Amino acid sequence: MRNLVTETTATRIITYVDQNGKEVAATHTETIKFKRSAKVNLVTGKIIYGDWAVVGDDTILDGNKLPKVDGYIARDGNIESSQKDIEAKPGVNITERVVYDKFGSWIPKLPEGQTQVPPTPYPNNPTDPTKPGTDKPKSTLCTRIYPCRSKWKSIETSLSERSI
Repeated sequence: MRNLVTETTATRIITYVDQNGKEVAATHTETIKFKRSAKVNLVTGKIIYGDWAVVGDDTILDGNKLPKVDGYIARDGNIESSQKDIEAKPGVNITERVVYDKFGSWIPKLPEGQTQVPPTPYPNNPTDPTKPGTDKPKSTLCTRIYPCRSKWKSIETSLSERSI
């Protein structure tokens, strides 16, 4: 008897990677199974296949909300389509990829001879992984290291007002 193709799947894979292809969030995978009947005419050997039917009742490959990845922003790839539901078709596999870029940092520039402050990474937007956050770093120069004098106040102001 010949191999009868009576089962197949439709699979959707969404990967979340950085510019180097390294995974930055868990891959989203969904598979839907399909079956069909097959009848063989024993005289002619001809195979007559029935229509594909989904196993279960779900025919939708679900979109996936973009994951928030601390220190990264979703910038490229299948950003829009990966979030939308798709009707599954027997034997059709969908592979999508969303590329995240690493955020930069605020880097304060202090006068020579002063203790340098470590860079502060840009924040994430808490609800939209395609946009940076709006929080700005707070300077502690006046309170921790130096008494507040006008020239130090200007450094504090420029640090807190610096945008992305």
